[in-house]
Amino acid sequence: MTGPLDRPRWTPDWRLSVAGQDITPRVRPVLVSLSVTDHLKADSDELELRLDWRDRAVAVPPRGAALRVALGWRETGLVDMPAFVVDEVQHGNEGQGLAMTIRGRAADLRGPLRAPRSRSFGAPTLGALVARVAADHGLTPVVAPDLAGVAVGHVDQAAESDLHLVTRHARAVGGAVKVADGRLVVARVGSGVTAATGRALPAEVVRHDEALTWWVTSQDRERAASVAAPRHDLDAGRAAWEVVLSDGAGPPVELRVTAAGPAQAVARADGTARETVRERDTLRLTLEGRPTLLAGGDLMLDGFGADADRRWAIQSVTHRLDAVGFRSEVEADTPAPAATPAGSVPRSPGAAAVPGWRVVETADGVAVVWAGDGGA
Repeated sequence: MTGPLDRPRWTPDWRLSVAGQDITPRVRPVLVSLSVTDHLKADSDELELRLDWRDRAVAVPPRGAALRVALGWRETGLVDMPAFVVDEVQHGNEGQGLAMTIRGRAADLRGPLRAPRSRSFGAPTLGALVARVAADHGLTPVVAPDLAGVAVGHVDQAAESDLHLVTRHARAVGGAVKVADGRLVVARVGSGVTAATGRALPAEVVRHDEALTWWVTSQDRERAASVAAPRHDLDAGRAAWEVVLSDGAGPPVELRVTAAGPAQAVARADGTARETVRERDTLRLTLEGRPTLLAGGDLMLDGFGADADRRWAIQSVTHRLDAVGFRSEVEADTPAPAATPAGSVPRSPGAAAVPGWRVVETADGVAVVWAGDGGA
C-alpha cells in the first residue's frame, strides 16, 4: 500500500452484516463511528458501532447475533475482519438525540470454552493439549512448530476454563493464544505470525510520511543475564535447574514453578528471557487506515530515525472509522531473540554470577536482592 504522498485522496469504505444479512445500506446514513480492535490476548478483541438513532432506522440487535465487518478503501477493496457476536447494546438520549452503541466480542469465545471445569488428563506436548481442547469445542488447532513439541505431561485442571488452561501453558513458554474464525491458535510472541490466523505474513513497511502520530518509548530495563527454571530430576530424585543465557546485563531471574522435564524447563526459561526484552521498547503509531495490519504481525519503520527504524512486533491494532476519517492505531514492542541454553545445574544457581546480587528465600518465595558490591 502506498503512502498518502503517492496517491490522490482515497475514500474509506466498509460493510456490515448481522446474522448473515447485509445491513450496510440501512446503517451507512446513521453511522457515527466504527472500530475493530485486534489484540494478542485471546479475549480482548472488540467491535464497537456508534449510531445516530434519532429516526430508529436500525432495530436493536439481539445479544448473540452474528456480526461480520469488512474495512478498507473503495479504491482498493475491503478486508474481512474476524467474526463477532453482539455482546452489549446501549441506547438512549445522548443530549443531541437518541444514540445506540453496539459492542461485539469474538464469536468463538462464548459458551463452554470460558466455563470452569475440573479434570486430569495426559498431554505429552503443548500441541497435543491444544488439539484436545480444540476438539472439545469444535475448533481447528493451529500451533507454532517451535511450540508444538514443548513437553507438557500430566495436566491437572481445577475449576479452570479450557481457554485459561491453554493460555497458562502457552504464556509460560512465550506463546500467545487467540480464538478466531473457528481456530484455536497458539503463536510465538514476536515471531511475525498473526495471532488471528496462525499464518506468517511479510512485515508491513510504514514510511515516515504515512504516520499521523508516533511515539517510541525506551525504558531503562535491562534484559536478564540468565534465567533458571527448576525441573524434576527423576534419576537423582531431586530438583535440577535448566539455565539459559541472554545478551543482557540485568540480574538473573529464577522461576518458581517446577517443570516436568528438561525441554519444558528450557522453554519456560526462554519465554521469560524474551519477555524481559519485549517490555523494554514500545511503539505507538497512528496512520491512515491499513486493514491488513494484524496483532502478531511485524512492522518495519522507514525514515523515522536510527532508534526507530527497525522491526516491531504488533501487540494490538485498532482500526477506527469516524468523521475524522479511517485510521489504524498500532501498539507494538521489541521482538526478542531466543536465549542460549547453558545446561543443567544440580542446585539453584541463584544470582551469584552477577556481583552484588543474590537470591534469598522469603516468606513469599524466592527473591533477587541487592547485597552490595561485595555481596554474592
